[in-house]
Amino acid sequence: MAKSRDLTTQVFVPTRVGLEVKGKPDIEEWLQYGQRLRFVETSIQWIIGDYLRFGEFSYGEKYSQALDESQANSWKVYQWVASRVPPEVRNPDLPWSYYRDIAKYDPTVQDKIVNHIAGTPVNGRELSQWMRSIDDRVFEYTADGELSEAEYNRICNEIVDDAIAEGIDVLISSSEFEDYYVPRTKMNCPHCQHELDVR
Repeated sequence: MAKSRDLTTQVFVPTRVGLEVKGKPDIEEWLQYGQRLRFVETSIQWIIGDYLRFGEFSYGEKYSQALDESQANSWKVYQWVASRVPPEVRNPDLPWSYYRDIAKYDPTVQDKIVNHIAGTPVNGRELSQWMRSIDDRVFEYTADGELSEAEYNRICNEIVDDAIAEGIDVLISSSEFEDYYVPRTKMNCPHCQHELDVR
């Protein structure tokens, strides 16, 4: 089985179950290898998502041959997020999981959220709480009936503008959000309502 060329060096050899270190690398060599690992860790979901998008576009249903049963759910989520979040909205300094939460929104809304959180020191739990408060507001405004995509996007834009103006700290420090955080393990596609596993 082929090994990753980008991760295999004369000293470091990744395997499916670990990392073989040949000899004794100096600190600089070890740190440089850590940079390679950091790149892979922060980009792998995007790489897999775009890989599957390309396969589906190029090969139709045959692209499903790239999925094995053990990874199909997570790879489908990567594909869905990559199909919803355009490359120009993606910020390499933000975790992929943030994008999973905002993928349901229009790219203009995504861009506002990304630009706001990129300049705000916030942890994942705080961001999830903030995003859920936005989701709840969107639901309140849209639950009464069918909306056009344009109207839905307009409402989302207004709610995100308000939430940004209020600030993350205001939303997460209010008592209604104290025990609000529940990790998401399921999510529905906003277009077809297909259930996605997002663990």
